[in-house]
Amino acid sequence: MGGGTSQILDPNVATEGRETQLSPIRCYGWIVPKRVRQWTPSAATSSDAITVPPPGPGQVRVKLYAAAVNPIDAKRCTFGYQSTRFLLGGSLTFRGMKPSTSPCVDTFPYPYAMGVEGAGVIESVGWSIEDQSRYNLEVGDRVAFMADTSQSTGGTFCQYAVVNAYAVGKIPFSKDGSTIDFVEAATIPNTAGAAYVALFDKLRVQQGRSIFISGASGGVGTVAVQLSKYAGLNVLASCSTVNVDYVKQLGADFVFDYTTTDVVRETLRHTSGIGVDYLLELADATLVARHAEMLRFGGSACVLPGAMSANDASS
Repeated sequence: MGGGTSQILDPNVATEGRETQLSPIRCYGWIVPKRVRQWTPSAATSSDAITVPPPGPGQVRVKLYAAAVNPIDAKRCTFGYQSTRFLLGGSLTFRGMKPSTSPCVDTFPYPYAMGVEGAGVIESVGWSIEDQSRYNLEVGDRVAFMADTSQSTGGTFCQYAVVNAYAVGKIPFSKDGSTIDFVEAATIPNTAGAAYVALFDKLRVQQGRSIFISGASGGVGTVAVQLSKYAGLNVLASCSTVNVDYVKQLGADFVFDYTTTDVVRETLRHTSGIGVDYLLELADATLVARHAEMLRFGGSACVLPGAMSANDASS
């Protein structure tokens, strides 16, 4: 993670198998010093004086070896300036609502370390040996995790990060027994988490039903197709021409090239005119009104890419 060095601020730091007082670490990373109205490269700056505290109860401190870049990294620094216009996808006519004129209130402290997902090795834990079985994590474990965006020292664009244990997962082995590398593992938590929540918490999919996934070749879509098949769903999906074969390899039963095909008509044809039980919109929120025509009566839709406009919501 960068070319800086890290420094333990107190030599009396815990090592594996020995319980002593943990200490803060000063290290290198990228920070956002203050909130901005719009993202620009100058909104972030590098620093070799980031102080990462020891993990508290239920937390671990991870030494980072890889981090993924996400749209939220640029959006997060504008939180507080985003108004009703952002929440309604640009529309200001939804039920007469108007942009808020109240002062901005920071929802997390500045400056903060950037990055929301990463992978590395657990350097220290915030619990005693007696509690280790409760968390199933220990010093030396290779893990991937989602950062805690409510704190300033949880970002992954840094050499170290403090993170809640419930947001950490051990990096699994591949089917051939080889270890998944840190770079690949760092890209999993955000996309896999979004796909899992969309399918099993929001849509609450059931085995034997059908789903249409719009934008199936993206990060979330790639995971959503595989999870849907694992859950026993009949998967119909759309993507661009160059990704059709890729999405088929992921396990989709029918894949439509949206650049050459009327995906609504084809979906209805493949479902004998009944439509699908679930719609997962990952490509564009403005497509929801059109894609909803392929939903059967009583079907459910989940939209991820931004907010729906007032017109789409009313439709």
